[in-house]
Amino acid sequence: MESWRALDCLRHLAGQGYTSFELMTYPNHFWFSDTDNAERIAIRQYCEANGLRIVAINVPNIDTNIAGASPEARAYTLRLFEDLIRLGSEVGSESIILGTGRPNALLPLSLTKVRDHLRRGLDRLFPVATALNVSILIENVPFCFMPDVHAILDMLDNYGNPDIGVIYDLANAHFIGEDISSALRAGKSRLKMVHLSDTTRKTFKHDPVGHGDVPFAVASAVLKEISYRGPRVLELISKDPDIAIANSIRLLGGQGF
Repeated sequence: MESWRALDCLRHLAGQGYTSFELMTYPNHFWFSDTDNAERIAIRQYCEANGLRIVAINVPNIDTNIAGASPEARAYTLRLFEDLIRLGSEVGSESIILGTGRPNALLPLSLTKVRDHLRRGLDRLFPVATALNVSILIENVPFCFMPDVHAILDMLDNYGNPDIGVIYDLANAHFIGEDISSALRAGKSRLKMVHLSDTTRKTFKHDPVGHGDVPFAVASAVLKEISYRGPRVLELISKDPDIAIANSIRLLGGQGF
């Protein structure tokens, strides 16, 4: 991640024929404090000149906790997210992906407090994102307070904002044993993006397709059933990413994607 700048990655992948991308926010790769204005402009201009689409920027849950117990951690996280929303907007990203916050394994907050912290965080972030024409998407993440999509949907329905969407990660869902068919059907109205990678339920991975047992064919059938037309984004961790991406696309094609 640190060995390539985001623009270099875009050029490399675009050279292989890919046209839609999700950028991972990470220091020394694509980060608000080390991506200057010239680089932001260069990314946007390159994408516009070559017909490329940045569907999202993804904020890994590293050094952040939107629903943490300490007010200082929450305040830092929200400031960081605001800066990253602005960064995404300036390069032309359509959305920002957020988790629901991480629990302390020994002393977790009650779900009531977590929901309150998350609501207040969305109260602050949503106007910033809306003003910059960036959508907020909540992701199902195994180590977050709300790892399953039903909990996320319940929180969002109670929150009452129909403009906040859901991104569904198939590997995350499979790892925690969630019924993918039920989750996709339940999230139909808010589903804006799908992450694709492979894992088993024994060890959490984001492997190339074919290295685990995620039921891609099942997911593909349900996505067709609910008439989903949004982005399907490969999110792979591999020492040979070019080969992993090409092989994953080929295998997904055989499973209906």
